[in-house]
Amino acid sequence: IKNRMLAQFVTFILGILIMFDDYFNVLVIGEVSKPITDQHKVSRAKLAYIIDSTSAPVVIMMPFSTWGAYIIGSIGGLLVTSSITQTGLFVFISAIPYQFYPITALILVFLVILFDIQAGPMKRMEKSALAGHDISKIEASDVVEKIEGKRASHFQLILTVLTLLIFTFLTMLHMAEYDFSLLMEQEITIPLFVGGVMGLIVALLFAFLDRNIKRKSIITATYKGILEMAKSAVIILVLAWMVAIAIDDLGTGVLIAEVVSSLEISTALIPLILFLISGFIAFSTGTSWGAFGILLPIAIPIAAATDVTFLPAMIAATLGGAVFGDHSSPISDTTVLSSTGARSTVHAHFISQLPYVLFAAITAALGYLVYGLTHQLWLGYIVIFAIIGAALFVFKLLTRRSVT
Repeated sequence: IKNRMLAQFVTFILGILIMFDDYFNVLVIGEVSKPITDQHKVSRAKLAYIIDSTSAPVVIMMPFSTWGAYIIGSIGGLLVTSSITQTGLFVFISAIPYQFYPITALILVFLVILFDIQAGPMKRMEKSALAGHDISKIEASDVVEKIEGKRASHFQLILTVLTLLIFTFLTMLHMAEYDFSLLMEQEITIPLFVGGVMGLIVALLFAFLDRNIKRKSIITATYKGILEMAKSAVIILVLAWMVAIAIDDLGTGVLIAEVVSSLEISTALIPLILFLISGFIAFSTGTSWGAFGILLPIAIPIAAATDVTFLPAMIAATLGGAVFGDHSSPISDTTVLSSTGARSTVHAHFISQLPYVLFAAITAALGYLVYGLTHQLWLGYIVIFAIIGAALFVFKLLTRRSVT
C-alpha cells in the first residue's frame, strides 16, 4: 500500500468481504483502516464515507447476513398472508438485481476512490488532511478509553465471530428439523439470540483468561454493551415489529392496495414511490429497520393486488430506499457508528457524505422510473450507467479547467 488510492481501496475491499453485519463491518474496518489511511493523509470523513457506503449496501444484498435473515423471515410470513406461493429466500434473491441504490452507491465509492472525486464539503476535509490538520478527526481526548488485554490475538476475534455464526446456523438447522431446504424459512430471532449469547460467552472466556484485564472492567463493559443495544437496536426492532403486526392485523396493506387500484395509479410508478417513501421514513426515524417493518407489509399486498411480477422491484425499492434514508440521516445508527469506527465527527461525516448519497439516490430513482415504465431491467441499468458516466465526464472536464 504505497499511495492514497490503495489505502482507500483496502477499506473498500474489506467492506465487501465483511458482509454478515453492518455494525461489525463499520467498527472493525474502521479500526483496521485508520492507521493505513492516516499514513497516507486520507481524511477521517473520507474513511467514514467509504465505511458507511460499503456496510449496509453490501449487507442488504446478502441473504446470509443479519439483515438478510431478518428480511427473509419477514417476507416469508407476508407472502403467506398475501397468498403468494413463492418463498421468502427466493423473493429476496430475485430482488437483488433491482437493488438500484445499494449497487449505485457501491459503484460510486469505487469511482470516487479511483478518480479522487471530491464534491462539496469532502473537498475541504481532504484538503485539510493533506495539509496535516484533518478537521474531521476526533482528537484523542474525545475518544473513550479502550480496555485491551495484552494477550489479545486475531484468533480470538475470528473464533468469537465464528461461534456466533455457527451457533446461529445450527439453531436454524435444528428449528428446520435438519432439513436444509427449509433452513432459510425459519424465524431468525431465536437463532440470532442463541448465537449472540454463545459469542458473548466465548468473548468473556478470553477476557477472563487475560490477567491484564480487571474482572470489574469485563463486567462493566458487558453491562454497558447490553444497555446500549437495549436503548437503541432492541427498542427500534420491538417498535418496528409492533408496527408491522398492527399494519397486518388492521389490513393496512390490503386497504392501500385497494386504494391504489381504485385510484388507477400506474403500477409503473409504484417502485419509485416506495423508494421515496421508504427513504423518507428511514431519514426521519434514523433507522432502516423501522422502514422495513412499516413498508414491507404494505408493499407485498400492493404487488399481489396489482402486478405480482413487480414484487422483486417493489421489495428492492423498499429496502434500497431504507438504506438511502439511513445514509442521509444525521441521527442514523450507521451514520453514528461509521463516524465512531473512523473516529470522525458525526457532523463532518454527515455533511461530506450527503452529496454522494443524494447523487446515488437520484440515479436510483430514475432507474426505477425507467424500469417501471418499460418493465425492462436492462434499460434501468443503462440509465444508471449513463448518468454515472455523464457525471464522471463533467467532473473530469471541470477538473481540467480548474487546473488550467
